[in-house]
Amino acid sequence: MKRLHSLIRRPPVRPKPVADESSCRSATATGRSHERSKRPSPGPSSDDTGMIQGQVHLAEENASSRTEPQTSTRDSDSGENSSRSLPSENIHDVPCFYQARPRQKSRYKAMNHTNRSPTESLESRSNWARKERCILDTLHCTHPPTHEAVVKFLRPVPKEALQQFQRRMRQNLAYWSKCKGAEFAVYFVREAERNNCVHYHFLIRTSEPYPRNVLQGLVAKSSGGHAVLQHCEAIDSVAAITRYVVKDMETVKTGERDVLLFKSNVRLHLSGSWNGYFQRSKAELWAEWKQSTYRSSAR
Repeated sequence: MKRLHSLIRRPPVRPKPVADESSCRSATATGRSHERSKRPSPGPSSDDTGMIQGQVHLAEENASSRTEPQTSTRDSDSGENSSRSLPSENIHDVPCFYQARPRQKSRYKAMNHTNRSPTESLESRSNWARKERCILDTLHCTHPPTHEAVVKFLRPVPKEALQQFQRRMRQNLAYWSKCKGAEFAVYFVREAERNNCVHYHFLIRTSEPYPRNVLQGLVAKSSGGHAVLQHCEAIDSVAAITRYVVKDMETVKTGERDVLLFKSNVRLHLSGSWNGYFQRSKAELWAEWKQSTYRSSAR
């Protein structure tokens, strides 16, 4: 048995490490810190609270002063962007109305271009002016105009603005005539300019002795302030002013006077009338002119 006990190896007993003075001091310090953390912290004094509140107010004032100019700049930027996004304020958003290089001659046969659109070529525009002048001369024999006027848009406007202006002018003229019990009929021809602005030539037949003030108010109301009345005067020669309005002149035919053609895809009528300017249809007036002309030539 003694031999067995001697053969069995027992693990060696290691001596315990002796604690140094530095380790003892660190242990005592950590224990004290834990005890202090467990204790309730005393509240700040009145002097300390005043200093803290003052620092908080200063920090808030600095933050507000830094954020205020940023918000103002953002507001100003948003205002500028909103004004730029308006199509009526930006001139470049309006498409070009006239043809830069119009066709001189009609591409159809000589006997087949008399009733073509005036936007097809300069030749068709000249044929339209001649026919329109003959129709107006026949009408003016019995119902001559009394005044002529020019209305001009100050800047380029889209097609919808022109259509709205014509619609409002028709309504306002009819309402004014109904309220005043006076005649105020208008025939107009629309023309384009090189700066893409549009102006109107008016032939007016009215019983109002001074139609300038009336027409000026109606134009401003119908256009929303975008168009102005250039002039409104009494007519001396009806035949001469009719030729000028429709541009049936020799200077236009020879190319001395520049006449711009509207684009075909714009779909804006070159001429029109409001408030019963034509007492009869254009077909009847054209037939009457041809009949009177052929009779005089046969004689």
